Amino acid sequence: MGNRNHSWGGLGLVLLTAVAVAMAIGFAGARSAAAAHVEPTFVDGNPTCATLAPGTIEFKVEPVVDGVYSDGNLSVTIDVRDTANGQVFDWTSNIGVDVVFAKGGSGGNKYAYSPEATADTGLHAPVNPSNGTYFGLSHITFCYDLELVVDKTANPTWARDWTWDIEKTVDDEEVGPFAEGQVDGGLVNYSVTLSATKIDTIALSGTITISNPFNMAAMITSITDVLTPPGAVTLGGDCAGLVFPYVLAASTTLNCTWTANTPTGLETLNTVTVATSGAIAGGSDSAAIAYTINETDECITLDDTMFPGELPDTLCASDLVNGEKVFTYSYEYAGAECGDHTNTASFETDDNGETGSDSATVTVLCADNGCTLTPGYWKTHADPTRKQFDET
Repeated sequence: MGNRNHSWGGLGLVLLTAVAVAMAIGFAGARSAAAAHVEPTFVDGNPTCATLAPGTIEFKVEPVVDGVYSDGNLSVTIDVRDTANGQVFDWTSNIGVDVVFAKGGSGGNKYAYSPEATADTGLHAPVNPSNGTYFGLSHITFCYDLELVVDKTANPTWARDWTWDIEKTVDDEEVGPFAEGQVDGGLVNYSVTLSATKIDTIALSGTITISNPFNMAAMITSITDVLTPPGAVTLGGDCAGLVFPYVLAASTTLNCTWTANTPTGLETLNTVTVATSGAIAGGSDSAAIAYTINETDECITLDDTMFPGELPDTLCASDLVNGEKVFTYSYEYAGAECGDHTNTASFETDDNGETGSDSATVTVLCADNGCTLTPGYWKTHADPTRKQFDET
């Protein structure tokens, strides 16, 4: 390894300490790529980044000696070593680099990286045809661009609440020998109908952060937030009412929010794209959307005052057919006491404890004046009490 000049006077560059380098490498969101050596192409003359990589920022290291250099955005560590073929160098950086130009002789070697790289080894100036070794390094030019750091989140919610209703009916409200149209006995048919309606409340929102960690301002020309499948989005927070072009100052961040205006529950992706003009490029980020339905009161417990246990203990929305479930049963009132017989079916929801009930009343008419029949009437006119149940 040859002698190295460690005198930095007159370089016109900022030499950072190792601590400063570590801090510089911490630029959030900087694009990076692993070291990936590429073959150089010769470029005549002394080109700048305007021709080497149009639209990029130029950072030149001259003279070329070991060290850590920075322009406040790009921080580069250069390690120069002598070989039998001449000078070569390795480099690492805190953010992605598009082109490295190693100048020597009448031109230089252009190392172009796609995607951008943050390190490479064994770079050198062109070969001197007179002796077959590399020209000495005159300077190294790094061409890079900057991108805003864009991050987003998506927070979907889907609440489903079930509202239940119950209806109980009987096909004959009066029985007995004195009831109109009554023949023998007192058989009636009950029906209990349970129905449920779902109420869905869907909401979709999130955050967007747009950071400029660099030492120069960025010019934002638009911020576009898109849902997949398409849906309208409203931007809030720092993005509410933003007028473009907007200057995002160095080392500042926009903290924005977004809300889907009429979410349907079909959304799967949300993408924000920030467009810019100037040296600092825009950026984009996406957030996957996965809805989870949070159901309440999807199940109920049932009871029946006349026939406890004949209805199922629980009933859920998944048990319904076309939104309802019907239970039927029959009861023979022969031998029953005269007067009103009220039968109530009820429910209670499993989460919020909401209740509902409905009743049906059957009147046993024993005589037209309301008096009790003579003992033994039902015994000679009907079978003993019986009940029959059915469910549909």
